[in-house]
Amino acid sequence: PSLTDVDKQRIRDALGTWIESAETFQDLVDRLTEIVGSEDRAALIGATESTRAYAAGTTIGWEEAGLIKPGEMDEAQAMFPQHPGCRCWAPLAPGRGIIFRTAEDELVCPICGPLANTVIVEVC
Repeated sequence: PSLTDVDKQRIRDALGTWIESAETFQDLVDRLTEIVGSEDRAALIGATESTRAYAAGTTIGWEEAGLIKPGEMDEAQAMFPQHPGCRCWAPLAPGRGIIFRTAEDELVCPICGPLANTVIVEVC
């Protein structure tokens, strides 16, 4: 079933609480299961949305530290996560830029696999 706007807000609130706490990922999944009714769906949402939140926070940190210009990561930021359950991220590699990274294991999907280790934003 589709998520209502109320459900989406509850998920954002649960994620925010989890990020601010020292709880485990399973604690987040348990909280999300109460909202979506399925532990599998809750785990998928938790993985996807925590990846999205941490990627956004990293970008803000790079901008505030002057490592990238404001807005420089906007296009690349839209890449993360690529799909539900995506476990990819984009670290800053001095002298190279921002690189698309994957977990590089058997769970990496055919969307993300070919992008592994490519420069997605060149940064001086």
